Amino acid sequence: MKFPFVILISLILAACSNGEVEQTTFDNFMDEVAKLVEESTKDLVGKSEKNVEYCAAFEGLQYRVAARDGEFYALTMDYSPTRINVEIQKEIVTKINVG
Repeated sequence: MKFPFVILISLILAACSNGEVEQTTFDNFMDEVAKLVEESTKDLVGKSEKNVEYCAAFEGLQYRVAARDGEFYALTMDYSPTRINVEIQKEIVTKINVG
């Protein structure tokens, strides 16, 4: 994880001086952000829950527990490319999804 993604998003959006961004361009941009987040978090699988939560906060990512020790939680269906959903077994992160 090389830099906070929230700052990246802010800088790129600020570069659009007229404030008009086509929806397809914006969607493509958000897809790229999600890919960057996924790439930067894949090495966190197998780490402790506390370490992953700290890394997410450091990078400006939202952190949400989707499952713990086989119990899956109800989650909202909204999608955020700067949020990670984690599954935890015995305080170890076993899976990370972006969204």
